[in-house]
Amino acid sequence: MRESKLDPRRAGRRLRELLGQALRQSLRPEQVALTLALGNTIGISPVYGSTVTTSTLVALGLRLNLPLMQAGLWMVWPLQLLLILPFIRLGERLWGHAPLPLDRTEILAVFQRGPLAVAGELGWALLHAFSAWLAVALFLAPLLYLAWLPLVRRVDRRRAASAPGASDPALGALEAPTPLDQPRSKAAAE
Repeated sequence: MRESKLDPRRAGRRLRELLGQALRQSLRPEQVALTLALGNTIGISPVYGSTVTTSTLVALGLRLNLPLMQAGLWMVWPLQLLLILPFIRLGERLWGHAPLPLDRTEILAVFQRGPLAVAGELGWALLHAFSAWLAVALFLAPLLYLAWLPLVRRVDRRRAASAPGASDPALGALEAPTPLDQPRSKAAAE
């Protein structure tokens, strides 16, 4: 049976592969969880079209894994459009402004007209939405980190258990490879 591109099992396998690759690259589970949490948080930003650039800058600035950051964005992209109106409404409350007469269909129609239409017609609304997203992100990112960390640790444990030599205690006791310019042990150095 041929799998479709939207198959959740395929997406789950791909995410596990990315996690395994990141963990094999000696990233700690804490780094992987932070990368995914920040990717998820940035991914719901109401500033449509800015998430890839923002996540790239954050990943490079914090030296996080860029493919994992992009995976974090990809996981939540449907929520980005769904949350624009709630972020606008929350931002209006934070700023103390009266609600604009907007609904989802109007917002989507403006987005289809392009970035200049968005800036011209929804400028204040997006400023409200962005400020609300910032307020939510301060709490959401740490919560997502705490949610991701046990999952990533579980993947790391399974990966380590299935690594070559993990089932044979004699092979598992071998030292990790070291760079050629460093001796493996004191005996090798003497």
